[in-house]
Amino acid sequence: MCPTRSGSNLLVNLLSSHQRLRILGEIFSLDRIALDEVESIIDFPIEYLNKKLDPKSDLIHGVGFKMLYDNFKLDYFNKEVKLETSNQDVEKRNLKLIDFVFSKYSNAQLEHQFDKLWDYYQNDKDLRIIHLTRRNLLKTFVSLKRAFITDEWISIKDRKVDNLEIEISKEELETYFNRIVGFNNYYNEFFSEHQIFKLEYEDMVSDIEGTMENVLNFLGLEPVKLTSVLKKQNKARLRDNIKNYEELKMHFSSTQWSGFFED
Repeated sequence: MCPTRSGSNLLVNLLSSHQRLRILGEIFSLDRIALDEVESIIDFPIEYLNKKLDPKSDLIHGVGFKMLYDNFKLDYFNKEVKLETSNQDVEKRNLKLIDFVFSKYSNAQLEHQFDKLWDYYQNDKDLRIIHLTRRNLLKTFVSLKRAFITDEWISIKDRKVDNLEIEISKEELETYFNRIVGFNNYYNEFFSEHQIFKLEYEDMVSDIEGTMENVLNFLGLEPVKLTSVLKKQNKARLRDNIKNYEELKMHFSSTQWSGFFED
């Protein structure tokens, strides 16, 4: 469980290298699923989940998947980045989904179906949750906005990345900060009776081997060396990514978010 662009692709890739784990991706990110299947998922979310969680082998100790903060929530249709500023394919994909879903369901109907899944999670006390977050939410938002603009979400090889500068409004950034903190607090309370491993991206990348040993212990598995083929997509400083960096830094200088402007 995590916000988008929090390092979850790296975590999933690492866990996928374990022979006794079957790790799935974003099985409830509806814009990446064929529309004829979306309706079935909304109507029968638990059946869809249980089918996905089939281990398919007696050798598999556990099956995991990625659940983003806004997956199977009405918030999913209200993106953190304005679609009109996004890559054309991203905008088209999301608008097509929105038109399809709201032509068939009201908000109340969607909430009812979404709650079925979240209630199922909450009642399953055997569910083990890795709650991945990132301390610097500004870096998370920059990564998210770049992905919406480029429609590039992972990188499996080292390559020169164009120095894409983006402009961020004060309002959208503050809205994003509050949204993610709100989700974080909500899910910590929602799953307070579950086994939760809280993991921060910055700690993971500073000691991948030690972190993954702790994660595997949490999952009840013997520690083994895990590997990933993914490469960090954006290595530039924040001030080099954000056109109006100084303006934002000054605006947030006396707020709880000031520490995010660390460059």
